[in-house]
Amino acid sequence: MTSVEILERALVALGNNAPLLAWCQEHYRRAPLVDFDPDDDAPKNPDTYPLIEIRELAHESENASDQTQVLGWVVGMAIKDDRKTTFAGCERPAGKIRIRQLRLLVEAALKSAALGKVQTGGTVETENLHPLYAAATTVQITFK
Repeated sequence: MTSVEILERALVALGNNAPLLAWCQEHYRRAPLVDFDPDDDAPKNPDTYPLIEIRELAHESENASDQTQVLGWVVGMAIKDDRKTTFAGCERPAGKIRIRQLRLLVEAALKSAALGKVQTGGTVETENLHPLYAAATTVQITFK
């Protein structure tokens, strides 16, 4: 399998994962926009969120007979949500909770996509700029 095939499988998995799609439909009435290699000078319009983007950080190949390869990605997610919700007995901005839910769903979708050995969550970041919320997680994929 090649790194391009891994990327294609990941994009298809994120665009077709039933729990992820159901969650996006329930909370945002649309499927997520799934893309890769975002253009930092031309960010996506927040009205198209939820957004999931893959950015490749590293691609390592071993010069061994088994040809093991490792991809390192950062997967970013963003939502626009100005609603409130009750969480832990208090009213809070829904985006603070939902961006974390989205990250967990994205990680689960990637782990179930037959990409190879997938490890997630080495680094997790969140950013809250109400009503915009973002998260990013690192993903390492080992494959042959």
